Amino acid sequence: MKMKDIQKTFRVETEDRYGQFDDYDFQAESLEAATAIANKRVNLPNGAVVTDIKEVPVPKVNYDNLWKVKGYYNDDEGNDIRDRD
Repeated sequence: MKMKDIQKTFRVETEDRYGQFDDYDFQAESLEAATAIANKRVNLPNGAVVTDIKEVPVPKVNYDNLWKVKGYYNDDEGNDIRDRD
């Protein structure tokens, strides 16, 4: 995978001519590309204007509990084991 193939998620907030606020997420390579896409007239219905564009942070994964098994299960000898790492 090339670096330019990596997409970031951006949240765009808009306000239309009736004072209605809306937001939506989409993916782009950079903030500049996201701004260009968001400001295209076809992406702004009802005379809306872009009020803000922010990058959505990637959720952090807690790797400590990723492999932890909860509940009962049988090990190789048939014993029930709880919360085994």
